[in-house]
Amino acid sequence: MLKSLNIHEFIIIEDLSLTFKPGITVLTGETGAGKSILLDALGLILGDVGEADLIRAGSKDSFVRAQFEASTKHPVWKSLTPYDIEIKSDILIERILDREGRNETLVNGKPVPIEIMKDVGYQLCEIHGQFANQSILDPNKQLELLDLVGGYRVLLEQTAKAWWDLKGFEKALDDERKFMANSAAEREFLSKAVAELKALRTQPGEFEKMDAEYNELVRIRTINEMLQSIQSQLVAGTGAQRLLVSANRVLEKQKNLDPEVLENLVKHMAACLASCHAASDELLVVMPKFEFDAEYMHKVEDRLNKFDAIAEKHEVAGNELPDLLVRLDAKLQRILKAPEFIKELEDKVMVAKGEYARKAQALSEARKHSAKDLSEQITAEMPPLKLNRAQFIVEVSELPSNRWSHLGMNEVLFTARINPGMPFTTIAKTASGGELARMILALKVIVQRVQSTETLIFDEIDTGLGGPTASAVGERLARLSDQTQVFVITHSPQVAARGEQHMKVEKTADNKTTTSNVLMLTEDERFDEIARMLAGEEITPEAKAAAQSLMREAARAAVIRRKELHPERDIEAELLAEAAARNAATGAGAGDQVAH
Repeated sequence: MLKSLNIHEFIIIEDLSLTFKPGITVLTGETGAGKSILLDALGLILGDVGEADLIRAGSKDSFVRAQFEASTKHPVWKSLTPYDIEIKSDILIERILDREGRNETLVNGKPVPIEIMKDVGYQLCEIHGQFANQSILDPNKQLELLDLVGGYRVLLEQTAKAWWDLKGFEKALDDERKFMANSAAEREFLSKAVAELKALRTQPGEFEKMDAEYNELVRIRTINEMLQSIQSQLVAGTGAQRLLVSANRVLEKQKNLDPEVLENLVKHMAACLASCHAASDELLVVMPKFEFDAEYMHKVEDRLNKFDAIAEKHEVAGNELPDLLVRLDAKLQRILKAPEFIKELEDKVMVAKGEYARKAQALSEARKHSAKDLSEQITAEMPPLKLNRAQFIVEVSELPSNRWSHLGMNEVLFTARINPGMPFTTIAKTASGGELARMILALKVIVQRVQSTETLIFDEIDTGLGGPTASAVGERLARLSDQTQVFVITHSPQVAARGEQHMKVEKTADNKTTTSNVLMLTEDERFDEIARMLAGEEITPEAKAAAQSLMREAARAAVIRRKELHPERDIEAELLAEAAARNAATGAGAGDQVAH
């Protein structure tokens, strides 16, 4: 429900703060006092276009704030989920305008797009009147209202599930057909690649093991070649060992030099030869440890080269070839099995279409039954609203198959005729502004039992009505207010008498400025206002008596409704207390207390 409204520097409103209660609130005032401005301000909150000319003359900016009470389970929170707005018990909606073009839309202090504000406002509040019934005139809204009244939630859910199942299978089928068409050229490549990889007979981990083994073989071969080179330098025909042997023999043959002179040289040469023999012997011990199979090494090298060649072709590392084989083979198998998979999906689509058609047809039949009941109920509400010969029909027709959706196969139109013999047309074309507003009221009396909108605003729907018809409008508005917060802008005293909260809009003007204000009326002020509405500027005794009668009747009707809503409660004491307070305010005597 709407808890408060704050309007600042808006058109001719300077600064206005209003708080509201549940039940029915009436707004009265002279024509031109500014009642419609309140609706314009609420329209901003509900997502209407905001322009600089709405800012009060002489002011730089303007804002409107509305605080709504909404339970944490209210569906409105789903619309706000993407905007990181904390779920609370209240929703504060703000609209800020300035002459520089600023146009901010805020929900609980967080900016939201204007489309989201419209959605949020639509879920919280509806405005109805001679010129404000657009939501009800929308065929999509009419379908939603019929479904709410019908109460066939399970059928709606089953139809929606069948639709999305069908769409899922159709998308999968379309994707598979596109895949098959796009992969025809790839099939040959995959076949060759998979065959080549399978021929390699690679195993997970094989490349790493083989690479490490090859590196070890290279190391052994390098050492082996070094040792062979050393051995060659020692024992070959011109090797160190043979040269030392020759040198020692030369020394041994030397006769011309004193042996003592050559003694040290002989020792050194003998030592060199001995070390050379020792090194040769050590080589014979070490070299067998670094022997390797050159043929095996060649095989390993050749296999590694095959790995590298294939890996380079596919732009992967050699150790990724086993995984590559799995991936390419899986893709190839999918291509090979695509025709079979497409056939399976075609069968599933056919089954899903049949299932959807059955669910949608059952939903259609339920809608037709509900439409008949709703038509009769709304038509029965017409005569008391001075639409004596009007008839209301909810038409349920079947859409062409290309327009079916998760909502089913139906289009719903609210149609009516004011007089017998005339054709039924959509309610927007059938009724004038006032007739349409009353028709909407009749509709709301029925559908509001199941609709979640918690605040309804009716703008002068009683225009041109009086007497019993105006009383009937007031009674239906009061009935709505038993379960919904209702605001009504009215010139009818019969309607105003039904108010539980009464506000009067006044306009004041001086030589410089015009200002509109809203006064919350006390009980005696309310009595005077209803008398004024009956008599005009001069309040006569007859007008006072009529006002008192209207207020008595409204109180009596409220008690009867209360008893119907709460049969378990004894409300006699409440009635007497209310009657005493009202009679005291209006100057009635004890004998004039409200009957019950």
